[in-house]
Amino acid sequence: MLNAITQGHGARRSKSTKLGEIVMTRDEWPDSDAGLYRNDFYSWTQREAARLRALPPDVFDRVQLDVANLAEEIADLGKRDLREVMSYLGLVIQHLIKLQAAPDARDAAHWHAEAVNFQSAARRAFSPGMRQLIDVAEIWTDGGRAARRFLRDHGAHDRSLNSCPFTLDDLLAADFDVDAAVAQIGAR
Repeated sequence: MLNAITQGHGARRSKSTKLGEIVMTRDEWPDSDAGLYRNDFYSWTQREAARLRALPPDVFDRVQLDVANLAEEIADLGKRDLREVMSYLGLVIQHLIKLQAAPDARDAAHWHAEAVNFQSAARRAFSPGMRQLIDVAEIWTDGGRAARRFLRDHGAHDRSLNSCPFTLDDLLAADFDVDAAVAQIGAR
Protein backbone atom coordinates (compact mmCIF):
# COMPACT_ATOMS: atom_id res chain seq x y z
CA MET A 1 0.00 0.00 0.00
CA LEU A 2 1.32 3.47 -0.88
CA ASN A 3 1.46 6.04 1.91
CA ALA A 4 1.66 9.76 1.21
CA ILE A 5 4.01 11.74 3.38
CA THR A 6 3.11 15.36 2.77
CA GLN A 7 5.59 18.11 3.30
CA GLY A 8 4.35 20.96 1.14
CA HIS A 9 5.41 20.71 -2.46
CA GLY A 10 8.16 18.25 -1.55
CA ALA A 11 5.61 15.53 -0.88
CA ARG A 12 7.01 12.03 -1.00
CA ARG A 13 5.36 8.69 -1.28
CA SER A 14 6.76 5.48 0.09
CA LYS A 15 5.99 1.85 -0.61
CA SER A 16 7.13 -0.97 1.59
CA THR A 17 8.38 -4.03 -0.25
CA LYS A 18 10.21 -7.22 0.71
CA LEU A 19 13.39 -5.39 -0.26
CA GLY A 20 12.72 -2.40 1.99
CA GLU A 21 11.06 0.95 1.53
CA ILE A 22 10.89 2.76 -1.80
CA VAL A 23 10.56 6.54 -1.57
CA MET A 24 9.36 8.64 -4.52
CA THR A 25 8.93 12.35 -5.01
CA ARG A 26 5.57 13.62 -6.28
CA ASP A 27 7.03 13.87 -9.79
CA GLU A 28 7.77 10.14 -9.69
CA TRP A 29 4.24 9.09 -8.68
CA PRO A 30 2.31 7.08 -11.24
CA ASP A 31 0.87 9.35 -13.93
CA SER A 32 -2.69 8.71 -12.80
CA ASP A 33 -1.89 10.19 -9.38
CA ALA A 34 0.59 12.94 -10.25
CA GLY A 35 -1.29 14.08 -13.34
CA LEU A 36 -4.61 14.29 -11.58
CA TYR A 37 -3.05 16.12 -8.64
CA ARG A 38 -1.40 18.69 -10.96
CA ASN A 39 -4.23 19.08 -13.49
CA ASP A 40 -7.43 18.60 -11.51
CA PHE A 41 -6.83 19.17 -7.81
CA TYR A 42 -10.56 19.16 -7.03
CA SER A 43 -11.07 15.67 -8.50
CA TRP A 44 -7.88 14.45 -6.82
CA THR A 45 -9.13 15.56 -3.39
CA GLN A 46 -12.50 13.91 -3.89
CA ARG A 47 -10.92 10.66 -5.13
CA GLU A 48 -8.36 10.51 -2.32
CA ALA A 49 -11.04 11.15 0.30
CA ALA A 50 -13.15 8.35 -1.20
CA ARG A 51 -10.12 6.05 -1.19
CA LEU A 52 -9.49 6.76 2.48
CA ARG A 53 -13.14 6.10 3.34
CA ALA A 54 -13.04 2.81 1.42
CA LEU A 55 -10.07 1.36 3.31
CA PRO A 56 -10.87 -1.39 5.82
CA PRO A 57 -11.15 -0.09 9.40
CA ASP A 58 -8.34 -2.35 10.65
CA VAL A 59 -5.86 -0.39 8.49
CA PHE A 60 -6.59 2.71 10.52
CA ASP A 61 -6.22 0.94 13.82
CA ARG A 62 -2.70 -0.16 12.84
CA VAL A 63 -1.55 3.31 11.79
CA GLN A 64 -3.68 5.23 14.31
CA LEU A 65 -5.24 7.64 11.83
CA ASP A 66 -8.47 9.52 12.32
CA VAL A 67 -9.56 8.57 8.82
CA ALA A 68 -13.09 9.94 8.95
CA ASN A 69 -11.88 13.44 9.77
CA LEU A 70 -8.78 13.14 7.57
CA ALA A 71 -10.92 12.16 4.56
CA GLU A 72 -13.31 15.03 5.28
CA GLU A 73 -10.45 17.53 5.49
CA ILE A 74 -9.00 16.33 2.17
CA ALA A 75 -12.40 16.57 0.49
CA ASP A 76 -12.87 20.05 1.96
CA LEU A 77 -9.65 21.26 0.35
CA GLY A 78 -11.21 20.70 -3.06
CA LYS A 79 -14.53 22.17 -1.98
CA ARG A 80 -12.72 25.27 -0.72
CA ASP A 81 -11.20 25.77 -4.16
CA LEU A 82 -14.61 25.28 -5.78
CA ARG A 83 -16.16 27.95 -3.54
CA GLU A 84 -13.23 30.23 -4.34
CA VAL A 85 -13.76 29.89 -8.09
CA MET A 86 -17.49 30.53 -7.79
CA SER A 87 -16.87 33.56 -5.58
CA TYR A 88 -14.35 35.05 -8.02
CA LEU A 89 -16.72 34.50 -10.94
CA GLY A 90 -19.51 36.21 -9.01
CA LEU A 91 -17.25 39.19 -8.44
CA VAL A 92 -16.32 39.28 -12.13
CA ILE A 93 -20.01 39.37 -13.03
CA GLN A 94 -20.75 42.09 -10.46
CA HIS A 95 -18.03 44.29 -11.90
CA LEU A 96 -19.06 43.64 -15.51
CA ILE A 97 -22.65 44.63 -14.74
CA LYS A 98 -21.52 47.77 -12.91
CA LEU A 99 -19.31 48.69 -15.88
CA GLN A 100 -22.15 48.13 -18.32
CA ALA A 101 -24.59 50.16 -16.23
CA ALA A 102 -22.27 53.02 -15.27
CA PRO A 103 -19.30 53.12 -17.68
CA ASP A 104 -18.49 56.73 -16.79
CA ALA A 105 -18.61 56.26 -13.03
CA ARG A 106 -15.70 57.53 -10.99
CA ASP A 107 -14.89 53.92 -9.98
CA ALA A 108 -15.13 52.42 -13.49
CA ALA A 109 -11.35 52.01 -13.90
CA HIS A 110 -11.22 50.27 -10.51
CA TRP A 111 -14.10 47.95 -11.48
CA HIS A 112 -12.30 47.12 -14.72
CA ALA A 113 -9.06 46.26 -12.91
CA GLU A 114 -10.94 44.21 -10.33
CA ALA A 115 -12.77 42.25 -13.05
CA VAL A 116 -9.41 41.43 -14.68
CA ASN A 117 -7.89 40.35 -11.35
CA PHE A 118 -10.88 38.28 -10.23
CA GLN A 119 -11.12 36.53 -13.61
CA SER A 120 -7.43 35.69 -13.49
CA ALA A 121 -7.77 34.33 -9.94
CA ALA A 122 -10.79 32.22 -10.94
CA ARG A 123 -8.91 30.81 -13.92
CA ARG A 124 -5.91 29.87 -11.75
CA ALA A 125 -8.04 28.21 -9.05
CA PHE A 126 -10.27 26.30 -11.51
CA SER A 127 -9.75 22.59 -12.15
CA PRO A 128 -11.71 20.49 -14.67
CA GLY A 129 -13.51 18.39 -12.06
CA MET A 130 -15.35 21.52 -10.91
CA ARG A 131 -17.01 22.09 -14.28
CA GLN A 132 -20.17 20.08 -13.62
CA LEU A 133 -20.61 21.75 -10.21
CA ILE A 134 -20.46 25.37 -11.36
CA ASP A 135 -23.82 26.85 -12.28
CA VAL A 136 -23.03 30.00 -14.27
CA ALA A 137 -26.70 31.02 -14.37
CA GLU A 138 -26.88 30.94 -10.57
CA ILE A 139 -23.62 32.89 -10.27
CA TRP A 140 -25.02 35.43 -12.77
CA THR A 141 -28.19 35.79 -10.70
CA ASP A 142 -26.30 36.23 -7.43
CA GLY A 143 -23.68 38.57 -8.92
CA GLY A 144 -26.38 40.54 -10.71
CA ARG A 145 -28.38 40.93 -7.52
CA ALA A 146 -25.33 42.33 -5.69
CA ALA A 147 -24.48 44.66 -8.60
CA ARG A 148 -28.06 45.93 -8.90
CA ARG A 149 -28.24 46.62 -5.17
CA PHE A 150 -24.98 48.61 -5.39
CA LEU A 151 -26.13 50.51 -8.48
CA ARG A 152 -29.53 51.30 -6.97
CA ASP A 153 -27.86 52.62 -3.80
CA HIS A 154 -25.66 54.87 -5.95
CA GLY A 155 -28.37 56.21 -8.26
CA ALA A 156 -27.43 54.19 -11.35
CA HIS A 157 -29.77 51.92 -13.28
CA ASP A 158 -28.88 48.41 -14.35
CA ARG A 159 -29.63 47.63 -17.99
CA SER A 160 -28.21 44.12 -17.92
CA LEU A 161 -29.98 40.94 -18.78
CA ASN A 162 -31.89 38.58 -16.58
CA SER A 163 -30.21 35.61 -18.25
CA CYS A 164 -26.48 35.08 -18.34
CA PRO A 165 -24.86 35.80 -21.71
CA PHE A 166 -21.71 33.86 -20.79
CA THR A 167 -20.65 30.24 -20.61
CA LEU A 168 -18.18 28.99 -18.05
CA ASP A 169 -15.58 28.79 -20.82
CA ASP A 170 -16.22 32.46 -21.68
CA LEU A 171 -15.61 33.52 -18.09
CA LEU A 172 -12.48 31.38 -17.69
CA ALA A 173 -10.89 32.10 -21.08
CA ALA A 174 -7.18 32.89 -21.00
CA ASP A 175 -7.84 35.76 -23.42
CA PHE A 176 -10.80 37.14 -21.44
CA ASP A 177 -11.48 40.74 -22.42
CA VAL A 178 -13.42 42.83 -19.92
CA ASP A 179 -14.45 45.43 -22.51
CA ALA A 180 -15.75 42.75 -24.88
CA ALA A 181 -17.65 41.09 -22.02
CA VAL A 182 -19.26 44.39 -21.04
CA ALA A 183 -20.22 44.95 -24.70
CA GLN A 184 -21.70 41.44 -24.80
CA ILE A 185 -23.93 42.29 -21.85
CA GLY A 186 -25.05 45.49 -23.56
CA ALA A 187 -25.61 43.85 -26.95
CA ARG A 188 -28.38 41.57 -25.76
